[in-house]
Amino acid sequence: TRLGLAGATEAPQPDALAGKVLVVAPTRELAVQLANEAALVMPAPGAVQIVAVGAIPEAKLLLGASVIACTAPELLALLDSEGDAAGVVVSVLSQVRVLVLDELDTLLPVSTTFSKAAAKRRQAEHKKGGDSAAVPAELLVRAVVEASSAGDLQLLAASATVSRPVRFKLARVLRRDPLARWYECP
Repeated sequence: TRLGLAGATEAPQPDALAGKVLVVAPTRELAVQLANEAALVMPAPGAVQIVAVGAIPEAKLLLGASVIACTAPELLALLDSEGDAAGVVVSVLSQVRVLVLDELDTLLPVSTTFSKAAAKRRQAEHKKGGDSAAVPAELLVRAVVEASSAGDLQLLAASATVSRPVRFKLARVLRRDPLARWYECP
């Protein structure tokens, strides 16, 4: 069974409330492709959900999904929404056991501006603790790491062209883990 842009629309299954796999893709098309591939190995209705432009299911359907393929801005929009949706998304993020970042170099782009003025702006922003320079995928990784209290949270980052600066950027994001799952000190 292949999924369309709307994903499955059946109610969540109680046994699907265990660990979840969250797959983050940079584009809607890639999220749909990844969800279709996941649906081939998880044929149960509602086991795979898509959260992308034009494919945002009701938040409660995410509770029953084992695999959620998404684009970061749309899942963050659900997280920031009014009403019950935000609480459901926080619950879903706390159940994530595997976080997959596909096309890491696109999800976490690295600034290549090395001017003194740009360095001063970044340093001032860092001192204020602001996230204005943070991209949606970075904010989503932070949200998952902070929401998940599981010691067995795994992260898989994939890209054909990942660079050293991108790996360092991901390491900086993971250093904020309050449970220090990737480092000795948070």
